[in-house]
Amino acid sequence: MVAAPGPCTSPKAYDLSALPDATYTFSVRQMDAAGNASAAATSALHPQRRRGIPATPLITSGPGASGSNANPIWSFTGEVGAAFECQLSSGATIVSPFGPCSSPRSYDLSTEADATYTFSVRQRDTAGNASAAATSDYTLDRSAPAAPVITAGPGVMASNANPTWSFTGEVGAAFECRLSSGATEISAFEPCTSPKAYDLSNQADATYTFSVRQRDTAGNTSAAATSDYTLDRSAPTPPTITAGPGASGSNANPTWSFTGEPGAAFECRLNSGATEISAFGACTSPKAYDLSAQPDATYTFSVRQRDAAGNTSAAATSDYILDRSAPTSPTITSGPGAAGPTPTRRGPSPARPV
Repeated sequence: MVAAPGPCTSPKAYDLSALPDATYTFSVRQMDAAGNASAAATSALHPQRRRGIPATPLITSGPGASGSNANPIWSFTGEVGAAFECQLSSGATIVSPFGPCSSPRSYDLSTEADATYTFSVRQRDTAGNASAAATSDYTLDRSAPAAPVITAGPGVMASNANPTWSFTGEVGAAFECRLSSGATEISAFEPCTSPKAYDLSNQADATYTFSVRQRDTAGNTSAAATSDYTLDRSAPTPPTITAGPGASGSNANPTWSFTGEPGAAFECRLNSGATEISAFGACTSPKAYDLSAQPDATYTFSVRQRDAAGNTSAAATSDYILDRSAPTSPTITSGPGAAGPTPTRRGPSPARPV
């Protein structure tokens, strides 16, 4: 009993400041002039007096730390019977002030700028006490990120059927890669990481386009960065030898000229039978050799070309006989003979001595 029955007048007040939060019952009875007491009337208008602040509500779900969704939603829970009040702000700007709300609570940010928004929710108990607010931040980001940067690739053209590309982008971004050839999609956009390789061993020689795009943490997708690669596994035709030293000669510095595909690199060799005088090595036209220290023999010049994709052709060849030996003297097979008839003298005879 907080206060024993005693005389009172209306209104009657009590000081509960030193008492704990609890349910208190006010009772009042009357006594007539004859001294008879009535039954007590009780008051249920204020059955509780609460001075304690209720706990902060619990935010049970939200739109995530960031996203491109302009209609974010938060769910929350609190004390049984509590009333909730919600607010949305962006920095010092109040987008929607505290007002009655229920879970879930959504907001339309379609006309708002991309920014970080703070959702706040507090609860008010049946005694009218308001809790501290629970908060949750959400960054609205509807801006597409820049295209990724392709940092390495297989080159413009090659015979490698397993091309690989490397790339980079925003921190935390997820990447999607695709490979196509003209209108034909070899591999559709799918999650990928750098480096990304493809197996083209069963594909035809053609030009292939690698595409990579990134999706930021808010879910926005960038434009694609692309890189073309021509797969060429076909060997080029042999070069054409356009000039040489002739079938044979005494020139110990024979020279050959040749031509091939535009952009091709050439490799030349000189051998004599099974003996390799000069192994295949890079060369340009014309190509000369110094045979001054070599014996007279038949020499075979070979030239092959390597195209821009790295494919090597068969070799074109040309033989040259080096012959510096003087021939033997000719044989005279017939002539007028060693002596013949006495020639007839014409004119006066010489004088005889006396």
